Amino acid sequence: MVKKDIKDPFLKQFFGEGKLFGSFNQSEDYFFLKSDFIKNFFDSLLIPDISDSLLFLRLKAIELLLYLSSERATKDIISKQKISIEKIGILRDIQIYLDNNLDRKISLTFLSNNFHISESKLEYLFKDTYGITIHDYFLIQKIDYACQMLKNTNNKITDIANEVGYENASKFSAVFKNRKLLTPREYRYLNKIIN
Repeated sequence: MVKKDIKDPFLKQFFGEGKLFGSFNQSEDYFFLKSDFIKNFFDSLLIPDISDSLLFLRLKAIELLLYLSSERATKDIISKQKISIEKIGILRDIQIYLDNNLDRKISLTFLSNNFHISESKLEYLFKDTYGITIHDYFLIQKIDYACQMLKNTNNKITDIANEVGYENASKFSAVFKNRKLLTPREYRYLNKIIN
């Protein structure tokens, strides 16, 4: 979306007053467009040195504007499901809820009921937005939190297991080893040696 009043003289010369893009400003129903082009576009902005160049950034802005006004973008918009701001908000609320409740067992049904979204829609949107399932996301957060506890505290492994929702320390150890290729005890020992 481009403002009608373009300030940059180089872009103003290229696009005029931005009238071509004015229709983007008329609607309040915004949506997120996900496509390979958009992903590659933003990945290219992370390249050090080149991305610091004003000319490079101007060219990337032109590239993005041309894409957004192209037939290719229209096809990407039509072919991809539009995710409303409301749905993005729900997904973000779910992510925050999961992050704040690592000590609990939380089912998809529970999330679906509490956040008023169907299970299938929730599964699809979460995976499409974050690239992993809700279950995998929750497990990764639990293991990451357990890693921090193992590195920064002397808490018993049983206590750490409880803090990430495992009543059984051996089950926690098995899941931990599956993800980190080390038992919690080995992980703690190696981190103490390194640090």
